Amino acid sequence: VRSGAIDVLVVDSVAALVPRAELEGDMGDSHVGLHARLMSQALRKLTGTVSRSNTMMIFLNQIRLKIGVMFGSPET
Repeated sequence: VRSGAIDVLVVDSVAALVPRAELEGDMGDSHVGLHARLMSQALRKLTGTVSRSNTMMIFLNQIRLKIGVMFGSPET
């Protein structure tokens, strides 16, 4: 991106990005809010570089339905 050689960068899918702590941790470890916190930090770091290089970034995510939800939104 810094070189200006990339015009469009697509990240598909944000939900598939896995934090290193989650990969290296044990099954069942709790990482509440880790994904959102890392995405927020990454976007703050990338904003300036992407703007200066005139690169367009596209982030794709997905909506999943929770099965058997009786109350509230079935989307997650």
